[in-house]
Amino acid sequence: MASNHDAVASDEYKAKFAELNDKECVEQARVFLRAFIKEFQGKFQEVLDLCGHFEKKLAESGSQGNELEKAYLHQYLETHDETLANVELVDALKKIDLNMNNKTSFLEYLLFRYKKTVVDLLAPMEEHDEDLMAALNAAIAAHRSSTAVFEDHETKIKELEALVEQGGVKGMKAKHELAQLKERRWTVDNRAAIQSKVALKKTEKAVEDDSKAREAAAQENYEAEQQRLADEKAAKDAEEKAARDKKRAAMAERAAMFEGK
Repeated sequence: MASNHDAVASDEYKAKFAELNDKECVEQARVFLRAFIKEFQGKFQEVLDLCGHFEKKLAESGSQGNELEKAYLHQYLETHDETLANVELVDALKKIDLNMNNKTSFLEYLLFRYKKTVVDLLAPMEEHDEDLMAALNAAIAAHRSSTAVFEDHETKIKELEALVEQGGVKGMKAKHELAQLKERRWTVDNRAAIQSKVALKKTEKAVEDDSKAREAAAQENYEAEQQRLADEKAAKDAEEKAARDKKRAAMAERAAMFEGK
């Protein structure tokens, strides 16, 4: 079985994988979830949360692209309970950095974390129901919106707290605004979080419905094929019986002719 590095090094996958690595993190997450949508039913939020954290680390690193340098990747791994000794980190980086450019994209990290191969990722996908794809896209959008609302509030609170610390007229005004924001933020945040969870649940339901529809269609096709084979066998048996009956009738007729002589 070819390794991930072998797959990326091949002409067949190199261009495809490079194109995916150039996409924004959320698009890489979308590609990953679409490729493994059935398997990750119930884990969509986990993947999207990881995506959000990866984007934060990218912003913190000052990266101009969509890949993390070694030091920041190490920090990211530690954040997600993947603390590694230096020797282990070197080995992990070799496995994660599939295009061997000493940087790591979110897609490379996902393949490493969930033990998937590039071949699995880029294999021809099943044609999924349009409603399922629409539900997945809506869930991603709702999750992004919920995260943005929460982070905007966090940023605003920090700004207001800094003004309060400075005191004076601006500090008093900021204190009043801060109290109002804290009072209403949980309602707004919770509403956004609920909308995100509802969208994720709809996606999971769509995956379930799609799987059931595929199973039903497969069963229907199986039964139709079995019926076709049964009909074909019955027709063949009838044809063979007719041939035997005809042969027996001919033999009986000949026997009768001999007896009559």
